[in-house]
Formats: sequence, structure tokens, C-alpha cells
Amino acid sequence: MGGTIVIIIVVLYLVAMLLIGVYSSKKISNSNDFALAGRNLGPVLLAGTLAATNIGGGTSLGLAEQAFGKWGLSAVWYVITASIAYLVLAFLAQRFRNAMVTTVSEYFYKRYGKANALVTSIIMGLPMIGITAAQIIASASILTVMTGWNYKLSVVIVTIVVTAYSSMGGLWGVAFTDLIQGSLVFIGSLVAIPFALNYAGGFDHVLANLTPAQKSFTAGMGWPTIISLTIMYIASYSVGPEISQRFFSARDSKSLMIGSLVGGLVCILYSLFPAFLGLIASSVVKDGLLTSELLTSEGTRYILPVLAIHTMPPVIVGLLFSALISATIHQLTLICLQYQ
Repeated sequence: MGGTIVIIIVVLYLVAMLLIGVYSSKKISNSNDFALAGRNLGPVLLAGTLAATNIGGGTSLGLAEQAFGKWGLSAVWYVITASIAYLVLAFLAQRFRNAMVTTVSEYFYKRYGKANALVTSIIMGLPMIGITAAQIIASASILTVMTGWNYKLSVVIVTIVVTAYSSMGGLWGVAFTDLIQGSLVFIGSLVAIPFALNYAGGFDHVLANLTPAQKSFTAGMGWPTIISLTIMYIASYSVGPEISQRFFSARDSKSLMIGSLVGGLVCILYSLFPAFLGLIASSVVKDGLLTSELLTSEGTRYILPVLAIHTMPPVIVGLLFSALISATIHQLTLICLQYQ
């Protein structure tokens, strides 16, 4: 019965996302509306869509997996370093919007010519394919655990749904769904913690099961990696289409600054939740309470959905899984926006 409830919630959620795409399509009258939401995103929608870039299926699964594994609590830096980039760019990104271009490639075209714009498009397009593939894999993994369906079938279903959505709503649709999806993942991950702690025997018991390295805020990842990631994110977010596209769409400089600051702070807080769940899962596995065939056969990428299924009520699992799966939408849409 619980599994049926989860599936029903996920199906209804995905249908709702498609309806938002249909609604958003009515707000689109030209390519500028499709690609940049008419350059009219206020601070709330901008903060939501920026935060959702780091609050998604791939990030949640990855954070929990790395906290469960070699990084321990220091896995939070994977998101915190990206959030630092938001805080820095909040004071610099006005230059992006003032350029009044639709894509980074267009900026290079106007300034350096067609050949340079083509090279820029190719260089930026290749990593976007990898990012999108990672999001699809994450969403399909969750769907497989949730339903028991074949993994390849899950990949096909997720790809069809999000591609249909991305062709309709443009950045307006992405901004609305990002705000909903990000809020649900944030709240769902937070709500999951007490359920998981109760299943694991309480906070003190979990803490006693962890090694000193797992409890360290920096030891697992190490300062060289933390510093390198911070520099990389600031550089890549300055020109990366998944972020610069959102900066171009801001209503004004004030909206851009507030949206970027709030989005960064939300991501920093969120980073703690999947990491805590990964540490709780480590304790549960040590106690022998969590034994999943999927976990042992497919690897620790399943640790978050498996833990959720074992510890949370079906309604919460359904909402959390729905939001994680829908995180794929904005990555595919960004490719459409960049290469329309």
C-alpha cells in the first residue's frame, strides 16, 4: 500500500509539472520570453531557481553517498563551495545582465566574432551534456528504487517527461518548477532527519557509531580540495549557462543581488541535510538494520532513497522523490535555451 501511495504522488507531481509547462507557454510570445523569462524574474523566483541548481536529485544523492563513504560530514563543502560562488557573484553579476545578451555565446559573438562564438558554444555544450546525464541517472535511480521498474525503463520515462516539459515552458516554467522542487527537497530532506534518527536509535547512538574522520567538518575532503572547488565554481558560474542564463533574466540589479545572496544562503543550509542522512545511513548499516539488495548490487548511490523508503511515511517519501526526480527538468531545459 505504501509503495502505491508513493507512485501515485510521483505521477501526480509529474503531471502537475507538465501543466505548469503548459501554463508557462502562454507567457511566451518571443524567443526572449522563452530563453530569459522576458528579463522579468524577481528576487524570489531568482533565488528559487538559483538554489534549485544545487538542490536537486544528483546533488542530494551525491551528498548522501559521499557522507556515507569517504568524505563524512565534510561532504557539505561540495555544495557550500558552490554557494560561496553565489555570494561573490551577487556583487559582480550586474555586469552579466547589463550586457543585454541571451547567452554567453551571443556575448562572444558580439565581441569576438562568429568563430569564437562557435568554439564557446562547443566548449560549454560538452559539460552540459554530462551534467544533464548525471541528473537523468539520479532521477532514474530514484524511480527504480521507488517502483522496482527496470533501470533502463526508468531512464526512458524520465527523459520523455522532462523533454516534453522543457520544450513548452522555457525559463518561466523552469523558474516556477525550480521554486517548487527546491522547496520540497529542502523541506523533505529536513523532515526526513528525525524519522531517520528514530529508526537509527537516536542522535547519540548515531554519533557513537561514527569515526572521528566522519564527524570532521574538513578532514574527509581536505582544504586543498575545498579551496580548489571554490575557485572552480566562481570561475565556472561566471560564464556557465546554467547560472549566467538566470543572471541575464533578472528584473533589475537589486533583484539579481538579493536573489543570488538568498539562493547561496539557502544552499549552505540545505547542504547539511543530505550529509546528515548519509551519516545516519552509515550508522544504520553498521548496526545491520539496513540491508538492501539494490544497495549491495548497484552501489551506494542508492543510499538516500533506500534510507527514505525504510524510515519515512509514504506521503513524505512520495513528495521528496517527486521533487528529486523533477530536478532533471531544469538541466534539460537549459540545453534547449542555450541551443535553440
